Amino acid sequence: MDPQVRQWKLAIERFGAAHDPDYNEMARMVAEIAAGDVDETLRQAAAQVLPILRQAAAKSADRRTRAMALRRLGLVSDALHMLAAPRFGRRGLLRRC
Repeated sequence: MDPQVRQWKLAIERFGAAHDPDYNEMARMVAEIAAGDVDETLRQAAAQVLPILRQAAAKSADRRTRAMALRRLGLVSDALHMLAAPRFGRRGLLRRC
């Protein structure tokens, strides 16, 4: 597993478990993922989550907006999980008979 992917997964897990999470920090990390040269699925997920995270980072954000941001962050978490999961067998290879 890529060390950067591991670091992002850990940051998202800590964010979800925090009593008072820092939405600004998470928005910066998600923006970094969206602008990076990682997997396309991960970039797209980060780009979808970024607007609601930025809204949740505002001081005037209500509890509903922050809850929505946390749920949408699951998209990025799922994409990171897919990247980190071990690939068993011969997936992606053409089968010759």
